Amino acid sequence: MKTIDVWFSESIEQYNDFTVKTEELRENIELLSIEKIMQRLDAIRKLQEDIAERDGKLHALMDFTGSDVLENPLIGDYQRALDTAIRETDRVSSKMQLRKILLMQKTSNVQAFRKDSFEYVTAIKKYNSLLQ
Repeated sequence: MKTIDVWFSESIEQYNDFTVKTEELRENIELLSIEKIMQRLDAIRKLQEDIAERDGKLHALMDFTGSDVLENPLIGDYQRALDTAIRETDRVSSKMQLRKILLMQKTSNVQAFRKDSFEYVTAIKKYNSLLQ
């Protein structure tokens, strides 16, 4: 049977892996295609599901162990790993919002250009028909 130290260590490792993957996405988000972003988000989501499952078991074990678990030296490392993962998730969310806004601006610029081009072509055609 696993000891509480092993459970904490494995959870800390998972959170650290999650943070690395999330940080890599944040750092490269401007360079990635939408498809690549979605692939990375799927991998991160899968890791997050694994973490949630492990944390559920860890929390049940902590409840069973009682307040003695608070004396475990790994609980501080676990909390720091969790906090870091949360902060990095917030950073990715902000960067995704910015990317979304920039893409929407580009889309509206393209639509405005198409509208201006259409009006220009229409005006030229009308002008040419008047000359004939």
